Amino acid sequence: METSLALYLRPELVDMKAIAQDMPDVRVALSCIDFRQPGFLGIPLDFRRDSKSGVMGDPTLATADKGEKIFKAALVAATDAVHTLLSADRDVFVTERFN
Repeated sequence: METSLALYLRPELVDMKAIAQDMPDVRVALSCIDFRQPGFLGIPLDFRRDSKSGVMGDPTLATADKGEKIFKAALVAATDAVHTLLSADRDVFVTERFN
């Protein structure tokens, strides 16, 4: 995902000849970021231990088109969140009153 975003936003920074697939050779119990069989918890992998290149996944599949779709989806989600916050009743954010 990150490589696709970089290809869309700053393609001059991406050296596609230097990238390689680097899937971790470990499985983390219950982790939702286990690439092979996701679980329900977000237990992070140790990139220094579990990656030879410092990245995880398959950046060889990255494209600027994918990056554009990811970027635009994130922009819509962020814009929607801001609109929700701006239109919400301020009392929604009050968790406790000290009167």
